[in-house]
Amino acid sequence: MIYPCPKPPRRKPKRLHQGRMKRRNAKRKGRAFGASRVDRNFVAWLHTLPCAVCLALHVVQTTPTEVEHFVLRSHGGFDKGDCYPTCGAHREMRHVVMGPKAFTRMLQTQGFDERALCKKLVTMYESEMYPCP
Repeated sequence: MIYPCPKPPRRKPKRLHQGRMKRRNAKRKGRAFGASRVDRNFVAWLHTLPCAVCLALHVVQTTPTEVEHFVLRSHGGFDKGDCYPTCGAHREMRHVVMGPKAFTRMLQTQGFDERALCKKLVTMYESEMYPCP
């Protein structure tokens, strides 16, 4: 014979946050992607350069220079070493028309290596900004 036994009271699930999240995260120094990933001076320097894709494809640049992140910051990319200058037309072609993978493949068939260019731009920037004595 089974004797009826009262069930223990159910616990309420714990809330993950006890109120509102803090506006400023001290660990990341208040930035969404961390302070070490952002270099505003390097990005400003890239804006002064012509479009690298236009130069490689021997096309006249018609729109202002923008900065293209080869590895997105949200995917672990940095400003230094992961971005290069492009015009607005090629940036739109990469993000809207073709997509990043197809655009990179198209550039590789033309002999344009985005990764090598990003590393070369960092060495150029550092040699200009921090010359040897």
